[in-house]
Amino acid sequence: MIRQDMRFDTRSLKHRLRRSEVTLTELNTHLDELPDDAEEVAQTEVTFSSPYEDRHYRGASDEPAAD
Repeated sequence: MIRQDMRFDTRSLKHRLRRSEVTLTELNTHLDELPDDAEEVAQTEVTFSSPYEDRHYRGASDEPAAD
């Protein structure tokens, strides 16, 4: 069972456009009908941590390889 809204799924949209199952006009109409949720956006802050080795084996990457 294929639902109508699955035609615009981003994972298959290029394929459907190439096969002419969806036209650009239909896509633009669909995009225009989507609600604008810009006011519901929550600002977040992202911090990156060091890789596991850097946190648990400090200096391991600075040492020369054993011969």
